[in-house]
Amino acid sequence: MIMNFMEILMMNNPVRAFLQKNVWARIFFKYTPQNIPVFDKVLEIGCWNGTWVRIIFDLFQPKHVDALDLDPYMVKLAIKRTKRYKERVAISTGTVSKIKSPDENYDSVFGFWVLHHIPDWRWAVSEVNRVLKPNWLFYSEESFADFITHPFWRSIMSHIQEDRFNPDEYIEYLCSQGFELIGSKIADRKSLRWKLFRQSLWLMVFRKIDK
Repeated sequence: MIMNFMEILMMNNPVRAFLQKNVWARIFFKYTPQNIPVFDKVLEIGCWNGTWVRIIFDLFQPKHVDALDLDPYMVKLAIKRTKRYKERVAISTGTVSKIKSPDENYDSVFGFWVLHHIPDWRWAVSEVNRVLKPNWLFYSEESFADFITHPFWRSIMSHIQEDRFNPDEYIEYLCSQGFELIGSKIADRKSLRWKLFRQSLWLMVFRKIDK
């Protein structure tokens, strides 16, 4: 799903970039097990403008990052913003519903504010599971049904309204597909006081169980 103008504005601004780097990324890093080796090759699904690609390199220090986004405009921005990494990064147009990768190809998968945009989000979860190596991590930042279907946000953003998940449903489904939740945090608990922002941003880290 390609974002409308309002969503592009919300996703591409210095305030969000600051929060991504200095708050949200550090929460993800906190939940990363200390015994995890150096990341060799990781994937970001829905890379937007490349901000998270740079954060992943700076904080997690993988040897290589693959990244994809459905929007060609965003891919163009991401490529421009990550030129410094040269051959260590590969950014392409693509969809999480059909990831062009062999099975168990990545040490970790990063998905920030992505799966709630996918019509068949359960199939997207299966694709993440397919390309992720056992015992490695899926970093997930998501918005949920109360936020997505709120009349105000529905009027300005082009979110899919049908079959959207709530936090319990999302976590329960991933656990049924071979993941375990190892860390979860509401980005701003104070926002729960206002229904307008309820379920707007949750940060979760899952580990793929080795069967």
